[in-house]
Amino acid sequence: MAKFNLANARQVLAHYRDETLPEFPEKLTQTYDPVLVKELGTTIINQYQGSISKLEYFAIYEQTLISHIDTGRFQEAIRLYDECLEQNQTNMPIHKRKIMAYVSMGDTQKAIELLVSYLDTFMQDTEAWVTLGNLYLQTNAFQQALFCYEELVLLRPAAHLYLLKVADLYCAVGKHEIGKKYYLGVVQSLADCLHGWYGVYYCCKNLKQDGDLFDLAKSRILELAKGPTIQKVYK
Repeated sequence: MAKFNLANARQVLAHYRDETLPEFPEKLTQTYDPVLVKELGTTIINQYQGSISKLEYFAIYEQTLISHIDTGRFQEAIRLYDECLEQNQTNMPIHKRKIMAYVSMGDTQKAIELLVSYLDTFMQDTEAWVTLGNLYLQTNAFQQALFCYEELVLLRPAAHLYLLKVADLYCAVGKHEIGKKYYLGVVQSLADCLHGWYGVYYCCKNLKQDGDLFDLAKSRILELAKGPTIQKVYK
């Protein structure tokens, strides 16, 4: 067995982290090879930690974690994530990567459990709220998904996509009157929002409210369907 070449391994891993570096080692493709990264990174982490700087060690450690995910070795990746979290429970990226490892494994319930715990600490993380909401939707837990998107509205009240999602979910659980209020809030600030106007129309129809608002929503839908807004969507 050939002796492990630490200098060469470090050079290879450095190139995968930054492809602009010169002098890529001969006989190796510059195309990302997760199996090679996993093998080189694991060897350095286990046998040569004291031979490199802390900064390079953590960079290689992160590369190795990602390579385990890329090669389907999810349990090994989770073990390494847990080791990181034992040293620093406030490491947000590691928490989120561990959660996504469970998502990749198809263990939605475990991912939800970890996300709920994560958001108890990092409650301002909008990306995590979106992920949790989408996971709840995958399990048809509409009420829980609604809670997530209501939290997003509190965090980003001007984000009309979150407002529309809340409106959609209220309709999904049969609360069309509340859904209509959210749709109206969107179209008042975004007059050409076809989604919003259709939501108003849909709610009015389900509530059997065929007055002026119903007629206005119907006319706006027809206008927008013929105008440049819908053309931009399908261009």
